[in-house]
Amino acid sequence: MHLDRSGGRGHRPLAVIAIADHQAPASFVTLVGQLGYVLVDLGLQRGGQHPAGALPDDVVDQRAGLGGSVGIHYAEHGRAFLTRVRSSGLLGDQKSITREGTPVRVQPEADPQILSIAQLAGLTGWTCFDARQYNQARAYFTEALQLAEESDDRQFMANVLACMSLQATYEDKPADSLAFVTAAQDQARSALGTTPRVLSMLSMREAFAHGALGNRDSTHRAIGEAHRHFEQIGVSDPDPSWVNYFDEPKLIVDTGIAHGRLGEAATAEPLIADALRREDRTNQRGRAFHAFWLARTQLDQGKLDQACDTATQALVPASAVASERVSGHLREFYDQLAPHRQKPVALAFEARLRELLPPVSGSLHP
Repeated sequence: MHLDRSGGRGHRPLAVIAIADHQAPASFVTLVGQLGYVLVDLGLQRGGQHPAGALPDDVVDQRAGLGGSVGIHYAEHGRAFLTRVRSSGLLGDQKSITREGTPVRVQPEADPQILSIAQLAGLTGWTCFDARQYNQARAYFTEALQLAEESDDRQFMANVLACMSLQATYEDKPADSLAFVTAAQDQARSALGTTPRVLSMLSMREAFAHGALGNRDSTHRAIGEAHRHFEQIGVSDPDPSWVNYFDEPKLIVDTGIAHGRLGEAATAEPLIADALRREDRTNQRGRAFHAFWLARTQLDQGKLDQACDTATQALVPASAVASERVSGHLREFYDQLAPHRQKPVALAFEARLRELLPPVSGSLHP
């Protein structure tokens, strides 16, 4: 598919339309366009041919900006980044922060403007992370962190550092993961008005980091802290929009995942299963991701039939969201089936995998 970048409204990213229609300075429109096109290109690479009606809840519908055919997947809280930017009002003149796809420093003039650009950079970083383009993600996260520091938004700094911590676990860098989340907690605790929901989310990210390091006692302690903070949440808390995704089902499923990372599959399984029952059925990406973890804990306990059935159920929502991160987990599950590859249930899962996720099937081992 060719994306017309010549300026026709029907082919511009929605972020560009939102700013340009408010007559923002041309240089800022250029900035948003450059970041927006990164997101668009990632969306096209990762399954942009999905019909709009098949897009899951946490995919931003870009029909107005992309001629009705392409949606961009922003992961759990990516949409909140863009929503905050679009609602921030007229933004002042800025220098572009991309040069041939690589983030470079800018010197914005006003704190709200700096933070808006930080949020755009953070959104781009998260999208690159979900596409498993880790080097690009790290560059954008670093840019977002530096700009958030300039705007003195310590809660947003904590959010970016938490994203970097999660990415480090995917890159098998558990020590870095712990360092990032520890820094995130320091920023959150030093900020005015940090809410219990933010602290709960950060404690759970700490649990992931300790789990990756194999620190059982520290993982359990961090899980306990996450639940204690969550119990203190009030309905009137001024939560940042980027943490709204962290609701009770997410707390429960992340608790299960943290136990699963430690090899405590028997503890993890009922937690993840309970969260899946509570989870919004329109959140197909979350359901696919969490079903993978449920299948993994079942397989770890030797429940082959049940694990394959659960993983098969994850394939339909996974095929709708086109997330390389989710697809990668399903490849991992397929690899874990190696000792059972000729069993009927494993063969049935493989056949369904090839049918619903053709890009994944090309990477399957013979």
